[in-house]
Amino acid sequence: MRKIFFEDYQKDIEDVKAFVEEKKKQGVIRLDLDAGVLAELFTALYMGTMAKLLIGYPNKEVHDGWIKSMILILGNASKTKMKLIS
Repeated sequence: MRKIFFEDYQKDIEDVKAFVEEKKKQGVIRLDLDAGVLAELFTALYMGTMAKLLIGYPNKEVHDGWIKSMILILGNASKTKMKLIS
């Protein structure tokens, strides 16, 4: 089981890393940021979000937290400023 989860996790990281690299090429994400680190960060945030849903956190609370976290991360990673949508 551990091997299966490890391989699946590694594939997820590689997929997200490729996505981040593409966004860097498009000029959406700053070039000086490490795509691997961002991939780990996004994947960890996703896994934490899913865990919250599984243990019963209210959907609205989880959704609002996800949005705020992504804006915070992408606002610091992007070439343009993002505004928090309330």
